[in-house]
This record gives sequence, structure tokens and C-alpha cells, in this order.
Amino acid sequence: MFSGGFIRARPGFARWSGLRILMLGPVNQYGPRARAILIVLLDKYADFGPGQLSISEALQVPPISEQGNVMEIAELFGGAPRMKQAVERLQSLLYQG
Repeated sequence: MFSGGFIRARPGFARWSGLRILMLGPVNQYGPRARAILIVLLDKYADFGPGQLSISEALQVPPISEQGNVMEIAELFGGAPRMKQAVERLQSLLYQG
């Protein structure tokens, strides 16, 4: 359940079940490697907070950095503008009240 931009776990649900279901729609338009990067960003968000959605920082550390350099990772999304758009879409869904 979402409230004020924070994730509140419901009893009986895996920590990520609700969030992953919510996010599958927007990420399905990307290939498997791009989807994996978005899911890693969401996992980092859950573990460490909103600062983990900073794409410039996230691209520099494992496991995302293991997917290639910044240009190679951006190409997984169809270019840097589309990668930025994908992350902004995730942010907007996370912060919807």
C-alpha cells in the first residue's frame, strides 16, 4: 500500500509483490535487460530510500554498472532520453498518493 510516497507492507504479502505488480505495466515496454535495471532500482529504493533513484549515481555502482557503461545502458532503453523517461515514470508512480 502506498501512502505519501512511502511503501507500507501489508501482512501476508511478500515485500515486493504489490510494488512489482504495480510497476510491471510501465516496464514491460522495455527489453529484459532494461526491465532488470528498473527492478534493481526499485529494490535499491526499498532498501536504501529515494536517493537510489538518481540514475546518474545508480549507473556507476553494481549491479547496474555491470551491464555496461552509461552509453551501453542507455541504449537498452532506446537512448538516454528514454532511459530518463523510464526512471521518471517509476518515480511518479512511487510518489502518487
